[in-house]
Amino acid sequence: MGGGGGVLIRRQFPCYNHNILQSHSILPLINVLLDTDFDLLSEITHIETIARGSSVRLRSYLNKAYGYGNWRKVKGEAWIRIKSTGEMQYAELHWFEAHGIGQRDMKRKWPIKYE
Repeated sequence: MGGGGGVLIRRQFPCYNHNILQSHSILPLINVLLDTDFDLLSEITHIETIARGSSVRLRSYLNKAYGYGNWRKVKGEAWIRIKSTGEMQYAELHWFEAHGIGQRDMKRKWPIKYE
């Protein structure tokens, strides 16, 4: 095995339209399906595509693991609770998504100062 990087843990959850994420009634269901080290406490806001098509570096992995699709790397912000410490923070989240496949491999990048 070559050097570099940590272990990427696969997290699968169904495809959600960004408008559906704004409904607070669905958040507990999403938290169970995410199986991440954090719980979503609010809707995901400030959603932006940061890479698409051949610019997605993990495209080969995503195609093999989840199927071929028009993969995009996306970022957004949300209030989360870290499961291990119970700490609440406003954080930037990154994930991959493709039409017909849904969102995959969501992770928190860093906390954001909320004013």
